[in-house]
Amino acid sequence: MICFTEDFLLRLDNNLQNKIKVRLFYPLEGYAHCNISANSKNKIMPCIKRLFEENNIQHKDASLQVSYIASLLSLFLIDMIRLGNWKESTIIDTTSDSYQVYQKFIQLVNEKFCVFHTVKDYTEILGVSQTTLNVYTKQFAKTTPLKIINNRIILEAKRLIRYTPMRIKQISLSLGYEDTSYFIKLFKRNVGISPIEFRELD
Repeated sequence: MICFTEDFLLRLDNNLQNKIKVRLFYPLEGYAHCNISANSKNKIMPCIKRLFEENNIQHKDASLQVSYIASLLSLFLIDMIRLGNWKESTIIDTTSDSYQVYQKFIQLVNEKFCVFHTVKDYTEILGVSQTTLNVYTKQFAKTTPLKIINNRIILEAKRLIRYTPMRIKQISLSLGYEDTSYFIKLFKRNVGISPIEFRELD
């Protein structure tokens, strides 16, 4: 697993940033998945190895190390786009008003999911109706705005449950839910098991 912030992509020119975001993070089909041939894997693996090696050592000049890791990450993402066998999709106009609203919505969800939990919260910030946002998300992600919001909340909940010692009540509060029982119901409705059961999984 490679986890990074969007800041790492800011070093790239806007055109390249958009290509990476559209293909990997805001795909038309609503998911990003590709097959890698054995030959392509051999080309990509050295970059992955260098990424993990660099991430596990400390340098005197931390800023240079961050820049180096960011450069390696950029090369990795570019190679994934170039060498991956991606499902063909319809070319979309990323400068259109509808896509700009959709992208801003995705950005807001990633920034505010611990504070805002309803579609109305986001439409008020975006200045569009719930109907309009629903049309846009179905057009570009093949799902609803509420599902996108809940997916992001559940993703963070899974991370906290699996990789931190935080109690379920603490996790609930950190995600903006004062009512722990409501959070547990939300988690179970989306995952199929309770937070405690998820934590106990191997």
